[in-house]
Amino acid sequence: MKKILLITLFLLCLSVNQLFSQSALLRGTVSDLESGKALNGANITLSPANKTLQALGTVSNSNGNYEIRNIPPGSYSITVSYIGYEKFVLEPFVLTSNEQRKLDVSLKPQALEMDPVTVSAHKETIDRQSTKILEPTASVTILDTIQIQQRRAMSPADHLIGLAGVDVVKTGINQSMVAIRGFNDIFSGSHLLMVDNRIGRVASLRFNAYNFLAVANSDIERIEVIRGPAASLYGPNSASGVTHIITKSPFGSEGTTINFGLGQRSIFTTDFRFAASINNKFGFKVTGSYMQGVDFPSHDAFEDSVRTRLIEIELDYQRRGLLNPDPLDENDKRIGIRDFYLSKMAGTARFDYRINNNLTLIFNTGYNSASNMELTKISAAVVDNWRTIYGQAKLIYKNLFMQAYINTSNSGDTYLTRDGGDLVDRSKFISTQIQNRTSLGNFQHFIYGIDAYWTRPVTAGTVNGVFEQDDQINEAGFYLQSETNLGEQFKFVLAGRYDFHNRIDEPFFSPRAGLVYSASQDHRFRISYSKAFTTPSTENLFLDRLVSPLIPDRFISLSPFAEFQPFNIRVRGVPDNGFKYEQNEEGGIAGLYMQPIPLYFPNQSGFIPADATVMWDKVVELITRISGSGLDLFFAGLKSIPAPTAQDVSSVLKTFNTTTGEFELIDPGIITNILGLESTKTTTFEIGYKGILKNKLIVNVDLYYNQIKDFIGPLLLETPNVFFDEESLNEFLLATEVFTSSTQPFITLAPTFARWISNIPVGTVTPNESIYPGDLMLTFRNFGDINLVGLDLDFSYAATKTLNISGAYSYVSKNIFQDENSVRDIALNAPKQKFSLGLQYREPKSGLGWGLRYRYVAGFPVNSGVFIGEVNPFGVLDLNAGLDLPGQSAIRLTLTVQNLLDNKHKEFVGAPEIGRLAHFQVKFYPDKYKD
Repeated sequence: MKKILLITLFLLCLSVNQLFSQSALLRGTVSDLESGKALNGANITLSPANKTLQALGTVSNSNGNYEIRNIPPGSYSITVSYIGYEKFVLEPFVLTSNEQRKLDVSLKPQALEMDPVTVSAHKETIDRQSTKILEPTASVTILDTIQIQQRRAMSPADHLIGLAGVDVVKTGINQSMVAIRGFNDIFSGSHLLMVDNRIGRVASLRFNAYNFLAVANSDIERIEVIRGPAASLYGPNSASGVTHIITKSPFGSEGTTINFGLGQRSIFTTDFRFAASINNKFGFKVTGSYMQGVDFPSHDAFEDSVRTRLIEIELDYQRRGLLNPDPLDENDKRIGIRDFYLSKMAGTARFDYRINNNLTLIFNTGYNSASNMELTKISAAVVDNWRTIYGQAKLIYKNLFMQAYINTSNSGDTYLTRDGGDLVDRSKFISTQIQNRTSLGNFQHFIYGIDAYWTRPVTAGTVNGVFEQDDQINEAGFYLQSETNLGEQFKFVLAGRYDFHNRIDEPFFSPRAGLVYSASQDHRFRISYSKAFTTPSTENLFLDRLVSPLIPDRFISLSPFAEFQPFNIRVRGVPDNGFKYEQNEEGGIAGLYMQPIPLYFPNQSGFIPADATVMWDKVVELITRISGSGLDLFFAGLKSIPAPTAQDVSSVLKTFNTTTGEFELIDPGIITNILGLESTKTTTFEIGYKGILKNKLIVNVDLYYNQIKDFIGPLLLETPNVFFDEESLNEFLLATEVFTSSTQPFITLAPTFARWISNIPVGTVTPNESIYPGDLMLTFRNFGDINLVGLDLDFSYAATKTLNISGAYSYVSKNIFQDENSVRDIALNAPKQKFSLGLQYREPKSGLGWGLRYRYVAGFPVNSGVFIGEVNPFGVLDLNAGLDLPGQSAIRLTLTVQNLLDNKHKEFVGAPEIGRLAHFQVKFYPDKYKD
């Protein structure tokens, strides 16, 4: 950390020279010449006559307003462009020291521009500064205010549905899992989620809970989606991309918006936004939102069966007049109990103070409370009043950006449905950042900075268990990016970042290089190389929790033993030294060792060879406990059979399927030591093209190759159980004197005894570090190289001035990977192919607009925590429509229908069946401010 402080001081020193110059300000409004309607997302660029100065730019907001600050005095040409309109150019345009100039522009509808929103991902005003710049060589999609406001989203994730390269899995009305270019997961955090330059994940869980975000839909100015590795600037855990939600500044968006909505499944929504400014120096805004409804129902057959069996055992003791030594406790009574009522209440406040034209302070805070069903890697959770609060402070001085923020989490009365136990999370995530930009003339630009992150989990032992007192993570990194203009057609970008992690010995270097070739104003090609990394999360390192409790069935019946769960199932993070399995020639199957099942063999402990025959006497004693069955004669004969050896009867390994509750035969060769976790390294080569064809069609194509090394896989069961092999056991029994004797009718019972005995798990193959004898353990491990090729394609076709046709297609070469070292299948948890096709009509004069979007998702395998299975292909048609109420220009009616044709489907294993969801909303904007 001392190195980081020194680098911070150095960056501050580099920025001191900016404190003594004067600058100008330019503001105005961009509108449609014919209708007078404000244009959101218009591109404004200032190009200096003095080529030693850097070009400046911004975009207009939802009210058509724009503002560019910190303009060095001099002569410029100003260009204003917007998709579907003629370009506006004015030169010379002279600005003097400390001048504040207002320039309103009206654009005439006509031609297409290839990149109407490029600047929003590249250069911005002081109030909307997007501090990390990757746009020239990255694949970027930007959703502007018009696109966002045309449909009422249940959460910000709904706006990402149908985008190329983005997988959005609906797990409820407002719950979603989002991944970019695959590798989705339950409790997903595979990409970096940001809100106004602040990491938006749940404090210590690295969970991108879009429904936990406090942002109101009416306050979103735009959403930027960066596909592919972004670690060279954004740091750790951005290897698959970044989603950045940017809200509106109080400056330029003054006014009030109020929304009320009703929908299917008893949905009620309301939200408001108010913004104001004083003398263009003080600006503030507040937002609030509330929703409630009844979610799509879901259930888990496994947890239902556990609950049913526990109740049956309790009743069995009562019928026998006995005292249950394992009575149901409060946790047991909550197993399988779900609550489908959902609610969300959120609010934000922001205060901006422009000290002068160069210096601005921003303070921002937000609160969100949510109650709903949520899927985690280890179980479904009944989320009851989970609260997230954040505070953020920013200082922006010219090109210098500094911020500090804190995210806090309080899980309320949340519990997991597989074991009924509480899920406590009172964690904090703290970050400080500093960044500066500087230029050498108009051909060379630099951006450099430093970030530090502190993760402070507090889970009361319910998540991190034995690691609760040693689970803190500290991270820091610094970066530099160079952007060089090589003439008018070529741009070269080179970036690098160096990061430190207190739980990983070696620091990590993330390079990036890219070249952009602009063949003409309408055609751009790019090629890039990047290397990114994903660090082990707190759950990867410190997770320690019971997933599913054993079924304490002490009354052994004649039913197959596979119907019972005689062990606890736990999840464990990977310690520094990993997990090691004892293996030598004196062991059992493949030289392995096991620990006996404590419920069945309470007096047997310690490691013994993984050989079922060494437990023969114990198993016979167990199975002959059955009384009153009329089989006493046969049991007496079974007890007289001498114990078999490993040469007489084989042993097999089976793994427990945590989704179905069944045992599945496995190859002993997959049981290998688990090393301490390393960061996942992702290397990506990408080529892309973006162009405009025939002045009507905009096309964006990205082809990429990913090589992923040391991939941290999903939670996998790493402790199989040892069983007698049924076939060899049956042959052994038939060959014994008891069964061959003509005086006793045992010959017909040999297959029955073989089946009973072979259904009994006699032991669990556990690593030496296991502290829970006989329990099953799910944990993580690094896998070898994973390679895939992917294609993302999207287009937008302006059929007429009012009708637009758009579409997207994504392909990956594999969605299941087999690791060469452990013969394990690793699922991408995402489809190989998906596409979307949409129509959008918008008539500015009347405010009438409607849209249809069809999306198709191919089926795919899932292996994510305790959820294992297949997702079937599905297709969904969505509708959105809006209309300004005639004669009431301050009232707008909108209708959003997800899954219009009510095609009931599941989008992930463990998720509910999703049906139609219609929502009608009335929007009031009583003053001049209007989206």
